Amino acid sequence: MLQVRPAPAQTTAVIAELAQLCEQLGWQPNVIQTDRGPCFVGTDGGASRAVPGRVTLWLWGLGIEHRLIPVGKPQRNGVVERFHGAMERSWADEVDGLSALTDVWNHLRPEIRATLIAYRGHTDFRMERVWGHLERVQVERCVSRQGKLSLWDRDIHVGRVLADRQVVVTFDAARHHLVVRDKRLVLLAEVALPWLTCAWIWTGRVGADLGSVPAHPAGDTATFP
Repeated sequence: MLQVRPAPAQTTAVIAELAQLCEQLGWQPNVIQTDRGPCFVGTDGGASRAVPGRVTLWLWGLGIEHRLIPVGKPQRNGVVERFHGAMERSWADEVDGLSALTDVWNHLRPEIRATLIAYRGHTDFRMERVWGHLERVQVERCVSRQGKLSLWDRDIHVGRVLADRQVVVTFDAARHHLVVRDKRLVLLAEVALPWLTCAWIWTGRVGADLGSVPAHPAGDTATFP
């Protein structure tokens, strides 16, 4: 399906757009590839420091692979960029050209059938998938002078005794803890993350009610055009 929309600027808006599109289609992709924008890898810089963004956590919870293009290789998204350019050139000088192009792309192309996973919204969102992926994450961070680590949009207190120290951050999926070690991997601190929930990932708000988030009727797999 081809849809042209303004690019959302915030993580919650990106998640809402993707959820709405999957809801309209009735299915979800197996893989989504993106660039390394702040909402996909966090705002903290290089690969060794960036915690997977909330969009990535959302995709993981639905069982979708989030594939990031390699650092310093924007050409890996070349196919997408060329498609965008060709699409823009094809309708730029025509009245209602974009509407006509969208109609051709979505309704008049030869039908391609594939077995895809039915989209069921938050009813099929699993935090164990999120934690399973987080358990493989390892990033390096510097503890602030106040003894805090900044992860996602939250400051996590790990102790003033660790102030200004470079640490290695991992995640314990069994206990839902953040684990802090030194560079020799000696344990320094563990912190529970009770706010890291399905509702927070979807909305960005701790204690949010998922009742306002659309849930798609349950299904297994289905064949879609």
